[in-house]
Amino acid sequence: MHCWRIGNSWIFTIAGIVTLPVSSTVANAGTNPIAAVKVETGYEIAWKNTGAGSTTFTLWGTDAKGDLTRTIANSVPGSDPAIASAEALFQQDINVMWDLAVHDLSIMDFVIGINPVAVSATGLSHVPGQPANVAFMTLFFDRDIIAHINVNWLSPVKIRRTLVGGSKRMIVYDDLETSEKVKIYDKGITVTETPDDLRKLLISYRTGDLWSPKVSETEALRAEVAHFRNCIEGSEKPITSGERGLAIVRMLEAADRSMQSRGEAIELSA
Repeated sequence: MHCWRIGNSWIFTIAGIVTLPVSSTVANAGTNPIAAVKVETGYEIAWKNTGAGSTTFTLWGTDAKGDLTRTIANSVPGSDPAIASAEALFQQDINVMWDLAVHDLSIMDFVIGINPVAVSATGLSHVPGQPANVAFMTLFFDRDIIAHINVNWLSPVKIRRTLVGGSKRMIVYDDLETSEKVKIYDKGITVTETPDDLRKLLISYRTGDLWSPKVSETEALRAEVAHFRNCIEGSEKPITSGERGLAIVRMLEAADRSMQSRGEAIELSA
């Protein structure tokens, strides 16, 4: 999004296609546009207000001509629910996978420790002409491992849950839990061969105990910053190297190509 002020109007060029003149009713000293996005009823425009020694935000709704039709939020802090809920709409340059799935891919890469061989992805944008805001990814490996990721900008609830199923146990990690973030389930299946006919298999379902190990309650961001500082000072090596970062970027690029082909599996180079 680019914008210019000409006389009493702001001219917005959105996605390089639409030029939208907007009345400068709130464009007083210290007020500047920071984002604009096309929605079903017209446009939504975010303004940053830096006057009076504080920073607040205003969110407008306009019709297709750029005429103001409603004020969604007026001079509120960035933590205001109206601003927080609108942030996803202003992801102009990336789709939901690049914004949210990158975190899931980083966790997956660290836990599994091997590269996937192919990626499949499907998704949809509920705003015409904008990047996908809902997406599903599947990653395939050269052994009996598969990974699924679901990301959604429009979800009414915040979910940060990872389920890991192994041959002996299952783990559920929920980052939103204030305690017992990690739970280990003794649940799975047992496959045995019958002695009289090796082609017949007996499958029994196993349900055992559940326990939650004690984990550090140190804030994740604090630990990340401390690790980053130690890497700069040379006392530690990065947990996530540049090579791993590049591998995740290649997964996302393959997911983009797969989404454009309606879920076709895209192979990744070794």
